[in-house]
Amino acid sequence: MTDDLKTRFEKYLEECDKAYLEYEETHGDAGAGYAHVLVESWRNGYAKRPFIDYAKEHTDCSEQELRELVKRFGNDAEWGIEFKPGHIFSCQVPPEEGIVIDSWDLGEVENQYEVSVIAEHLDCEEEEVRALVRQAKQEHNFCIGSIYREDFQTFETYQTTDAVWLAVVPRSWFDDTLSEIREENADA
Repeated sequence: MTDDLKTRFEKYLEECDKAYLEYEETHGDAGAGYAHVLVESWRNGYAKRPFIDYAKEHTDCSEQELRELVKRFGNDAEWGIEFKPGHIFSCQVPPEEGIVIDSWDLGEVENQYEVSVIAEHLDCEEEEVRALVRQAKQEHNFCIGSIYREDFQTFETYQTTDAVWLAVVPRSWFDDTLSEIREENADA
């Protein structure tokens, strides 16, 4: 194993880990992956309190309209929400933008690699990749997960992060839904 191969291997892992961490921290699809957690949070009541408090404080809805807002959001929680990236020490948005009703910290991001893919990319043998992984793990150059077999085919790297995903009900959702409710009540 040459120093050049080791350098190319480390650069490859660094670039992949960096790109994957960025995706997990900032890409909307990654944030939307928490929609099912939001639905559970809403059902168990955790997310309702900030929603209700915001509606009371930042809209002019009546008690009946508030109940209807809660009902409609509960039916459409996944669709009335925006997932925004944030940081564990700044989990708020300005009131004119809406309200954060829940958030989830990433904590740790796992990236899985296939030995054969790296070997092909680096134009080397799979056993050379395995040796590089073992060496990187031993030297603590990367946070590499447990390796249970000598001839492992995959391995994982782990990165810690203070990033969070914020579940934000936009102010526009409140305004638009309240207008709909009032129009329906006027027509009734």
